[in-house]
Amino acid sequence: MKRNKYLLFLGLIFFLFSCSVDSNLNFLNSVSNKYNALETLSFNNYFANAIDRPIYSDNTFIYKEKIYKIANNKIKYVGKFTDTSYDNNVTSIEELKTYNIGDTIYVNETRCAYLITNVNKGADIQIAEELYATPLINNGVVSLRVFGKYDDYSIILNNLFKNINAYKISTLELDGNLICKNYIDFSCISDLTILAHNAKLIVDDSYADDNYHEFFFNIYGASNIMISKMSFNYQMTRSINGIKTMLGVHKSKGLEFVDCSFDISSSVQNNSEYTNMDLYTNWENVIINNCTFNNLCDSEAGGSLWIRDFHGLGSKDCKVLNSHFYKIAHDEMIAVFMGIISNVLIKNNEFLVPDDGVSSSVMNFTLGTGSNHKNISFIGNKVDACSTGGLIWAKGENVIIKDNNLNVHLSKKGTGSFRAIEGSINNIKEFSNNTINIDSLLDTYDFQVHILHNIDIVKNNKINVNMKVTDVLLGIDEVEDNEINLSMASEFVFYNIDTNVCNNIVNINNKINAIFRYYGKDLENSVSIKNNEINYNYEENINENSTFIMLNDLKMNNYMVNIINNKLYAKGCNKKSRFLFYAPADLNQSSIIKDNEVSGFNESNNYFKNFNIN
Repeated sequence: MKRNKYLLFLGLIFFLFSCSVDSNLNFLNSVSNKYNALETLSFNNYFANAIDRPIYSDNTFIYKEKIYKIANNKIKYVGKFTDTSYDNNVTSIEELKTYNIGDTIYVNETRCAYLITNVNKGADIQIAEELYATPLINNGVVSLRVFGKYDDYSIILNNLFKNINAYKISTLELDGNLICKNYIDFSCISDLTILAHNAKLIVDDSYADDNYHEFFFNIYGASNIMISKMSFNYQMTRSINGIKTMLGVHKSKGLEFVDCSFDISSSVQNNSEYTNMDLYTNWENVIINNCTFNNLCDSEAGGSLWIRDFHGLGSKDCKVLNSHFYKIAHDEMIAVFMGIISNVLIKNNEFLVPDDGVSSSVMNFTLGTGSNHKNISFIGNKVDACSTGGLIWAKGENVIIKDNNLNVHLSKKGTGSFRAIEGSINNIKEFSNNTINIDSLLDTYDFQVHILHNIDIVKNNKINVNMKVTDVLLGIDEVEDNEINLSMASEFVFYNIDTNVCNNIVNINNKINAIFRYYGKDLENSVSIKNNEINYNYEENINENSTFIMLNDLKMNNYMVNIINNKLYAKGCNKKSRFLFYAPADLNQSSIIKDNEVSGFNESNNYFKNFNIN
C-alpha cells in the first residue's frame, strides 16, 4: 500500500510538472504563431523581443527556469535550467581584488562569473595594476552590468562596441537609466542584438560638447543588428554643441529597431536643430517597428525621421511600421529626400502634430524629391496634423497613398498657399480608400487652397472639406467612386480633370462658383463625366450665381468633355446661374451631353461658343 502511495505521489508531481511545461509551451508557441515575416528581419529577432529574453547562440533560451529551443520557428522543451555553481562566490565586484590570475569567481551583484587575468580585452574591469576581471560570457549573451557601474555610460559602451568581437557577444542586455556624457560610436559591428529592457540612454546638461558630433548614437558600417526596447532621451536644458540627431545610420544594412522610443524633451533649447532619427546615407533593409518618436523642442529646424541618402551612394528597403509620432518642431515628421532611394513603406502608424508651438510645420510628410526616389507607400496610417503648407508633398516615382485616416488642419500661422496632398506633375500614382477631413484654424484667409493636386487615380475615398477652398481636385487623371462633402463656400470641386469623373457622390452644402472647371490647358484625350450624383444643397441669394461646368480658354483639340447619365440636383440656384458654359479656344468642338437627370440648374442660361452638343 505504501508503495502505491509513493508511486501516486510521483505521478502527481510528474503530472503537475508536465502541465507546467505544456502551459509554458502553449504560451510560447502562441507567441511564435504571431510571427509576421514582413515586419521583422528574422524569427529570432521577433521572438526575443516578444518575450523580452535573450536567445543564446545555440538557439536556446530560458523561460521560467526551464530551457527551450527554437527549431523551424517552433518552440521545443529541452529541460530544467540549473545554474552553474562556482567554488568562489562573492557579493560585489569590489571583492574581486582579493583574487589572483587564473581564479574564477562568481559575483552575485552582477550574476556573472569572472576570470582574473593580466590582459584587458578592452572593456574588462580593472581590479589592480595590470590585473583585470574578464566576464565569462554564456553562449554569446551578456548584460552591460557585468562591466561595472559608471557615472558616464558612454565610456563603457564605446569601449565595449570597439572591442565587441573579442567578447564574442551576440546579445547585449541593458537596464536602468544610463547617463551618457559623450556620443556613442557603433561602428563595424555585425550580428548583434541589444535587448534594452526599456533602459534609457540619457543626455542631459552634463554632456561634454567640446567636440562637435552630429549624431549621438552613430551607427556606421553595421549589419544584422536588432535594437529592442531601447529609450533614447534628450533632457538637456542648455545649448549643446552638436548631437542634433539622436540616432544616425551610415553604410549599414539589416537593421531593426523595435519597441524603441526616441524622446526630445520640451526642456531642450529650441535654438538649434534636433531630430529623432536620420537614415543618413547608403543604408539597406531597415525596419522601424512599434517605436515612439517624440520631438517637443519647438525648434526652427528638425523633425522626427529623415529617410535620405546624403552622399548619393544608394539606399533601399525601409519599413516604418506600427509606430507613434508626436512632434512640435518645424520640419516634417517623415521626409524621404536626397540621393537614390527605393522601396519605402510607411504603414499602420499614428502621427500627431498640434498647433501648439512657436514654430509650425510647412509640410508634414515629404515622399520623395526627385526621379531617383521610387516605390514609396503610405498605407493604413492615422494622422492628425497641422501645417502651414500642407500634409503631403511628393515627387517620387510610384507613390501610393491608401487606406489612411487623415485629419488635416491649416495652421493658424498659415500665410500662403495650402496644398493638402500634392504631387509634382502626377508623381502620386494612387490616392485610394482614404478618409480625409480638412479644416482651418485660421478664421479668415485669402490665399489659394488645393486639397488633392497632381494625382493619377483618386478612388474610393471619403473627402470631407470643412474650410473654404479654391478646388478639391486639381489636375487629377481619374476620379472614381468617391464621396465628397463640402461645408464652406468654395470656388470649384473638380478642376482640369484629365480623363474620367465617374460614380462619385458629391454633396455641396454652401456656395460654389462652378462644380467643374476647365481652363488654360490642352486636352490630350476625351473626358468622361459619368454616373455621378451631385447635390448642390445651397440656396443662392439674389447676388450669387454658379455654373455646373465652366469650360473656357482651353484647346479641346477635337477631344470631348462628355456629360452622361449623371443625377444633378440644385436646391435653389439664382436665375443667373448656368448649367453649361462651353467656350473652348479652338473652333468647331463638340461633346456628348445626354441621359442626365437635371433638377434646379438653369439650362436656359447655357452658353456655347465654338461648340456644339452631339
